[in-house]
Amino acid sequence: MHFCDTPILSDGDDPAALPSPDAGRLYSLEDWPLMPSLAAVFNVARSKPMPFEVRVEHFGIRAHFLSLYRTIARHYPRTNVELLDREDELHGEPAPGTRLSFFHPKRLPEAKVLFRGSNMLIEDFFEVETVGHANREVQYRLLDDAGVHYRIGAAEISAHHIRREIISTFMPLTDRKNVHELDKFIGLTRLFARALRGDASLSYPYLWSVLDTLTARRLASARASVLL
Repeated sequence: MHFCDTPILSDGDDPAALPSPDAGRLYSLEDWPLMPSLAAVFNVARSKPMPFEVRVEHFGIRAHFLSLYRTIARHYPRTNVELLDREDELHGEPAPGTRLSFFHPKRLPEAKVLFRGSNMLIEDFFEVETVGHANREVQYRLLDDAGVHYRIGAAEISAHHIRREIISTFMPLTDRKNVHELDKFIGLTRLFARALRGDASLSYPYLWSVLDTLTARRLASARASVLL
């Protein structure tokens, strides 16, 4: 299995010259679809499709958001829909009533993710706690001697065993950028653990990352594009 970093394409690059996705098992190191902080969104899209809204505010880049969009859109029959980039919001609707939005520019002190369904509201302010709480509208990370637990209120979404000395390299966790890097680190450790077992089920095809990058480039100039 081969992994490449997220591609950066300029106007002079020819996508046809890129390695063929059929030439071996070639995957991307795209980490957004693997972040445990977004697992609740993916679970709803995968298990019980219903109208919902996701707002990713003031962190990341267009191509990363498009990997999130593509991962969710795959669960719906209508995926070739138009994306619009207007002023400070890039958004699209992979299914009627389901809206995914990406707000820029990057302002990490204001970063958050909002998920709103018909009977639920969950917000992630990149909070890290050492004591749990019962607020069912807030997702947070709980640190203990075993590692990092992702929780929504008192409900545990996932747990990840990480040594304290590794977690300490992301300090201070009062900085939302550091928390975001921790989320990505955990996502990539999940990817590599599966890959070392010969399991590609979590891997994001490199071709998809190329298409995300080309779509992002179109949006930056034309302000509208279908998801390629």
